[in-house]
Amino acid sequence: MRLAPPSARALRRIAELLAAAGLCCCGGNPQLPEPGSFAVDEQALSCGAGCGGQLGSATLPGPAGTVTLTAWSNSPQLGTSNDCDPTACAGTSPVTAQNGQLSYGCPWQCVELVNRYFQGTWGDPKIAADAGAGFCQRAASSYLPQYYVYGQYGASTSGHAPVAGDVLVWSSHVAIATNSMSVGAAGTISVIAQNATCSGADTVAWNGSMFGGKYGLSALCWVHVMANTGATGPMCPTGSNWNLAGYYCGDEPGMQNAAAGTLYSCASAGGAASVVQVCSAGCQHMPAGQNDLCFSPQPNGASCTAKAQCQSSECVSGVCCNSACGACGSCATGTCTPLVAGSAGSPSCSPFLCDGASVACRGSCSTDGDCVSGDYCKASACIARQTNGAACSGANQCQSAHCVSAVCCDSACGPCGSCATGTCIPLAAHAGGQPSCSKGLLCSGSSASCPSGCTTSADCLSGMSCVGSACVPQIADAGIGVDAGIGVDAGSEVDAGTDAGTPAAANDGSHPEAAAVGNGCASGGAAWSAGAVLVVWLFGSRRRRLVRAAR
Repeated sequence: MRLAPPSARALRRIAELLAAAGLCCCGGNPQLPEPGSFAVDEQALSCGAGCGGQLGSATLPGPAGTVTLTAWSNSPQLGTSNDCDPTACAGTSPVTAQNGQLSYGCPWQCVELVNRYFQGTWGDPKIAADAGAGFCQRAASSYLPQYYVYGQYGASTSGHAPVAGDVLVWSSHVAIATNSMSVGAAGTISVIAQNATCSGADTVAWNGSMFGGKYGLSALCWVHVMANTGATGPMCPTGSNWNLAGYYCGDEPGMQNAAAGTLYSCASAGGAASVVQVCSAGCQHMPAGQNDLCFSPQPNGASCTAKAQCQSSECVSGVCCNSACGACGSCATGTCTPLVAGSAGSPSCSPFLCDGASVACRGSCSTDGDCVSGDYCKASACIARQTNGAACSGANQCQSAHCVSAVCCDSACGPCGSCATGTCIPLAAHAGGQPSCSKGLLCSGSSASCPSGCTTSADCLSGMSCVGSACVPQIADAGIGVDAGIGVDAGSEVDAGTDAGTPAAANDGSHPEAAAVGNGCASGGAAWSAGAVLVVWLFGSRRRRLVRAAR
């Protein structure tokens, strides 16, 4: 008795059981329906694309920039292994299918799309395996160093996340991720696949360390092209950076490959972002739960971050301004006004300071006050002040503000100091000061300042003696002897004898000239009287008799 052949429904059920046992997969035995619960009630998914029709496309990274990959329909009913163009299945090189497109395997199974991307875009070898564990194992083999596998047969998924262009592998299906995920942050992976949906697009959950099951199939591994950096077109945020479907500025946290001054529309976390508008005035971030929006040009005085945000097209220090202003101008009120004289300017006008009259930096100086601290004005130019030891002609030329004997010095030094090396050191003891010290004093040798008094006559200039810490002139011995044993006072009598026969008069206080010893000259007598007073001052009240030396 001949048995009737199994129905298509029975074959589909057998395929599902084989898939559960890991014995069949997408792109495998063309005599069996493709396993997986793609259709409701075990029915294949009917789409209008027909054999070789376009399902959809996606932007993916490539070696020289992004590429567009198209998913084609393998039959009017997806979710099966029935190849509408089986003649193109054989061989390792691409074959032109009936729709005129190059096929890198049986058209248009899920594995064909993956190998078309691997070989056609990256130039890497095809992975000659059906979808499932065998695909992970073959990609992880040592003779295919172009690929790296995370998950089954590969490295741990911990600390890693898929990037756009990575291939997700389930127990009997494969798909290509079109966006990148973040490690440890849950999100949604967008994928493109053949023989799965009528649009060629779908999504799968990402829990931060592994993607989820799909179509009733278990997640096994993902395969990464070693040369792929994951750079694609604009992508929407994922995880905690995703708030809601709506508008996002390109520089919002989590946006990928997006322009900062552009507003994008996002329909799903991790999905492709489409451009809504290039914001001429910049893109404004709004609180979580609200759509971002483009700035509207603001009047003068309003806050801004870019020129395009202002009606005047001038944004100065975060304020819309009536003009471009300048480094020496302020636009806090929206009107440019000069900064006060001596301001540094913003940006700095160094080595000059603002003049208080113009909003522009000055270009020359007339006084030191026109220059920044540390400079002085010379010939209309601001010049750096000199270090100690450098030549100078004025204190303003020195960093220390001390110019001593034409040398910049570490201190003001003093008449008893030298600064030839830039450091003030005392002159030798008993040296004359520069300029000379007052009161006939000489330098002490221990200080750069003149001493306040003397200790010995050696501390005084030549011809002076130290008396009571003061330097006084020494008394000249002009032939006049001093009789230390005889005192002189106002009531004493001067024994003058006679000069040229003139008797001496008694000094009774009424004739002061009588105190002088006559020498035939009245003026000489007055000089002698002054000498007598000096002797009394020097030797106190002791009486002395002055005797003319040449008697």
